Amino acid sequence: LHEVGGLRRFLFGNDGRPEAPPMAILTLSEAIARHPNSGLLRYLLGRQIVQHGDPARALGYLEEARRLGLPGAAFDAENTRLMAVALFRTGAFDRARSEFERIAADPARPESARRDAADWRQRCEWAARRRARGIDPSGSNARIPPPGADE
Repeated sequence: LHEVGGLRRFLFGNDGRPEAPPMAILTLSEAIARHPNSGLLRYLLGRQIVQHGDPARALGYLEEARRLGLPGAAFDAENTRLMAVALFRTGAFDRARSEFERIAADPARPESARRDAADWRQRCEWAARRRARGIDPSGSNARIPPPGADE
């Protein structure tokens, strides 16, 4: 696994530490060019992009990772969670809610993950209601209040 298209360099860099984000993104992009059918590489790139603030750009990689397949349930679960968060952050509240519902209903997930997904689902519903009333769901401080907060 670690030899797949630059994954060793992504994980361990040249000095035993993970690569810095800009280089990691470059390394993963190059690896995808060499291994276009790797769901794992697309997941890792999408994850990097989400973590560095561009959820809209990350979605394509995460969706493609799902389509291509990932090497195990733990990767599938985290990919679904990242997709749901990215969808929420891009304002696709209905699609995000659907993904969070999948997580919340999955008995194989830990209870804490199912509770967290249920909380996110409520945030999606809250944001969608605000948008439907013509109110910016991000609010003045660009944060969605926790579930159950009164408007």
